[in-house]
Amino acid sequence: MQLGFASAILPDLDLAEVISFAAAEGFECVELMCWPVATSDQRRYAGVTHIDVAGFDETRAAAVLDLCARSGVDISALGYYPNPLTPDRAERAVYVEHLKRVIDAAALLGVDVVNTFIGRDQHRPVEEQWETVEEVWRPLIAHASAAGVQLAIENCPMLFSLDEWPGGKNLAISPAVWDELFERLPSANLGLNFDPSHLVWQKIDVDRALRDYAEKLVHVHLKDERVDGYTNAIVTYQVQMALKGLTAEELDNVVVAYEPVWAIGTGLTATDEQANETIGVVRKAIAAVYGDDAAQKVRIQYGGSMKGANVKGLMAQPEIDGGLIGGASLKAADFAEVVNF
Repeated sequence: MQLGFASAILPDLDLAEVISFAAAEGFECVELMCWPVATSDQRRYAGVTHIDVAGFDETRAAAVLDLCARSGVDISALGYYPNPLTPDRAERAVYVEHLKRVIDAAALLGVDVVNTFIGRDQHRPVEEQWETVEEVWRPLIAHASAAGVQLAIENCPMLFSLDEWPGGKNLAISPAVWDELFERLPSANLGLNFDPSHLVWQKIDVDRALRDYAEKLVHVHLKDERVDGYTNAIVTYQVQMALKGLTAEELDNVVVAYEPVWAIGTGLTATDEQANETIGVVRKAIAAVYGDDAAQKVRIQYGGSMKGANVKGLMAQPEIDGGLIGGASLKAADFAEVVNF
């Protein structure tokens, strides 16, 4: 196993600088982004180009491989994450053709993995999209097979902003969908770019998924939500979706509870400062829709294993209005300490 990173996190560095950074920091490999140089997709991490696959040939491939060899850094995969199932056929064709070029570039580099998304028409249910999946992906898999490249599908739902509502822009989000996908498209050249974080917040058993799909794991993504900034984006989206449609008057009757997903049933607790920071994000998300005055009136509780041992520190935080008590409520002495803090 090699440890690396996706080059999308370094959009302001060129390829040589990315490889130099990886070597200096002790990384063994890098997933290199291959978006078109001119792209209208302004999603976070979209539009990053460290290998321009337009006109990519053996000479350019040799230069990239020489750079990597001199630095002692391998290429784990090439990455391009569009929506090949967009209902706009002209847009879809652009994505598919560029994905083929990424596959061809991978073959020239001797890189056997291309990471991408299956895509999705966000306005249609999963069951209605399988015919389109087969129409688009059978030729792509055949192209990859001929090039000796595996296509690794990331399981991110792409459901983090209102323009991706209601279904998200990536179909392959869960084991139930993977089963259907691999049954319809049985190929050794189609697998998963497995990211457990996308299963965690869907409350899907990560350990079971790893066991059940071990043979389909081609590439793996891991992320620290707090470092990567996803916590704030996800919490903001969840809050605004949960409150969507409520009037300001109805908001007066709402109590919001925040609990880190990793604290559910684990006994682990965020630090006082972490809990306060994220509940502040919750309040800002409410304020963005209803205004500051309304947001300040909403009671927001912390629910991540609050107990007698930590209640004083948590309740001293300015953003935390109360506690949603779980396991501590089953222990009389502990619960009494929380109630009487």
